[in-house]
Amino acid sequence: MSTSSEKAPASLRIAAVAILTALTTVIGFVRVPLPATQGIFTLADIAIYFAAFALGPWSAAVAGSLGTALIDLLGGTAQYAPTSLVVHGLQGLLAGLVAGIAGAGIAGAGTRPGLRGASWVLAGAVGTVVMAGGYLAAETLFYGGFAKAVTEILFNISH
Repeated sequence: MSTSSEKAPASLRIAAVAILTALTTVIGFVRVPLPATQGIFTLADIAIYFAAFALGPWSAAVAGSLGTALIDLLGGTAQYAPTSLVVHGLQGLLAGLVAGIAGAGIAGAGTRPGLRGASWVLAGAVGTVVMAGGYLAAETLFYGGFAKAVTEILFNISH
């Protein structure tokens, strides 16, 4: 379940997580405003899934949670920072766990050809469902009802 990076020295792991946190933040500034709820659509999930597959679940959780919270804090959507911290952290954690269980991390040896891609798709689907569901729950609370929150569900699923 662990990748070779899970066994790397602590200093190397910290540096890799810091770089992926920064990458998540920077790539997250490729963004599209969502006028209905003042939220944003970003490409940060690409970096979160890369972290999950390359470094494993815990590193992806840290990079995803801190990177996306920084996007919100620096980008004018600070009201979403606590939600992003939790939701994207869980997204990275679960995607990394699913990929790790399947032995499909980038460093995962022994995965049969063809299964790695399928495992990545499954891991991405699990992470996306958790992320979209988390935002749906938070936005339902933010906006006092399900009707306005559901307007963003397709954007949440697609990024």
